Amino acid sequence: MIRNLIVAGALAAAMTAPAFAEAIEGTWLRPSNGALVKFSKCGDSYCAKAISGEFAGKSVGKFKGSGNTYTGTLTDL
Repeated sequence: MIRNLIVAGALAAAMTAPAFAEAIEGTWLRPSNGALVKFSKCGDSYCAKAISGEFAGKSVGKFKGSGNTYTGTLTDL
């Protein structure tokens, strides 16, 4: 009985736990020119793709890292 309660509690916790995205993931605004850049997971890195502006639809960078520390390159938009 106790074992069933523990398993049920663990399953409930797993089902309600949110999926956390990395801090870099999402759409970012480049203040210098107003271009929007979307960062998303690509393999073991994060790829940057311009979604507005002169380079819209093109890959503009690639980063590796986690939390608040990333290294990589970004095209000067």
